[in-house]
Amino acid sequence: MTEPNVPYSRGPVVESKPRHSSRTADGRLKIAPTTLKVYEECPRKWAFEKLARLTYERGTGQVDGKDAHSHVEAYLVDGVTPDESTFAGRLASVLIPHVPRDSVTEEYVIVDTGSPLWVFHGYVDGSVPYVEVWDAKFYAPTSVKWMVTAESLRSDPQAVIYSVAKSAPRFVMHYVIKPKDRPVAHEWAPGELDAQLDRLDDLALQMLWHLVHTRDANEVPHRSATACDSFGKGCPYAAHCRLHYYGAPTPWTLGR
Repeated sequence: MTEPNVPYSRGPVVESKPRHSSRTADGRLKIAPTTLKVYEECPRKWAFEKLARLTYERGTGQVDGKDAHSHVEAYLVDGVTPDESTFAGRLASVLIPHVPRDSVTEEYVIVDTGSPLWVFHGYVDGSVPYVEVWDAKFYAPTSVKWMVTAESLRSDPQAVIYSVAKSAPRFVMHYVIKPKDRPVAHEWAPGELDAQLDRLDDLALQMLWHLVHTRDANEVPHRSATACDSFGKGCPYAAHCRLHYYGAPTPWTLGR
């Protein structure tokens, strides 16, 4: 296959076997798209996870989604039909007709933007190299309002990093809401991915600064307008945040 003229200038590093480490062999920090997304949503929320090391219990929906991904991978790699007696199998059956049969699945990638301090890494759900990268989210019908739009995919860290990693000019996010697949796609314009990688590098630099210089997660700036009520459930770290244990946000507590 001849490599086409892809819409960015920096190339990825692809590892066939993941290194289960937070750093590369030369000591650079590995940063995942989800970490960048949390930081963008609210730097303080990121700080509660990375500085304070707090965690919260994930819902059963995320477990079902992981199992559904496994069914899809088994079908694409080995031709194993999903077991529709399980909920995850039924979700996978909705998605399978809408993804390329020749997809490469669950590939671990590292994208090196040239920083001496970090790289971006993660697992690509599925791709046809030089053509398309796809990912899938499995949602309940009540969660339709949280779907991303084609416009918001332009700045989505996962869409950016994985499209670069697979030299793909198109990213598709499949929202599986039984009994339908609702795909959202974005075609990358020339230079767009380079600009987005620069933006993600800026976020990574901010995160590293806080990792080195900040000890109290509450000292990290917040974005209460977007994060406090995210996904309708509220921030899982609200009990630890000064915005909340001083009551509702006011001019006196914002920024504390």
